[in-house]
Amino acid sequence: MKQYIPAIILFTTSFQLSAQDESQYGSNERGCFTIGILQGGGSLVGADFEYLLNTRFGVQAGVGYRGFGAGINYHFSPYIRSSFMSLQYWHQGFGDYYAQSLAGINYVFRGKKWLTFQIGVGAALEEGPAWPSDKLEQPPVMLMYALGFYLPVKKL
Repeated sequence: MKQYIPAIILFTTSFQLSAQDESQYGSNERGCFTIGILQGGGSLVGADFEYLLNTRFGVQAGVGYRGFGAGINYHFSPYIRSSFMSLQYWHQGFGDYYAQSLAGINYVFRGKKWLTFQIGVGAALEEGPAWPSDKLEQPPVMLMYALGFYLPVKKL
C-alpha cells in the first residue's frame, strides 16, 4: 500500500489549481468564444462557444458563414485557457451549398493570451450537392484545421 501513496497524492493534486494558476489563468473562467477562419464547423469565417463542464471536459458548438459544428473536448490542464483534444463534427454548407459533413479528432492549441489553432484528421460522413463529385472523389481521411483568436468568459 505504501508504494501507491505517492501516486495517489500526485493524482489528486494534479486536479487542483495552485493560487498562482488561479490568478494567472482565471479558474473562474468557464466559457470561451473563438472566432476565426474555418471555425464554426469548418466555415469560411465562424465562431465557436465552449463551456467547461468540470475542470477538464468541455462541450462546444459553433456556426459561421455556410457551416456549423459541435465538439466534446478534453483539456490537458484544468482551465479554459489550456490546449485540448477535441472530437468534432463539421457540417459544411446549407441547402444547395451543402458540400459535406465530417467527424474527426483535433489537437487544439490555445496560447496564454488570445491565439488558437487546431489541426487534426476527419472522416467524411456524407457528401452534399455542392461537392464536385464529377471532378473530385471524396477521400477517406481529410485534414481538419482552423485558425483564430479566443476570448474567455468569466463564470456563467
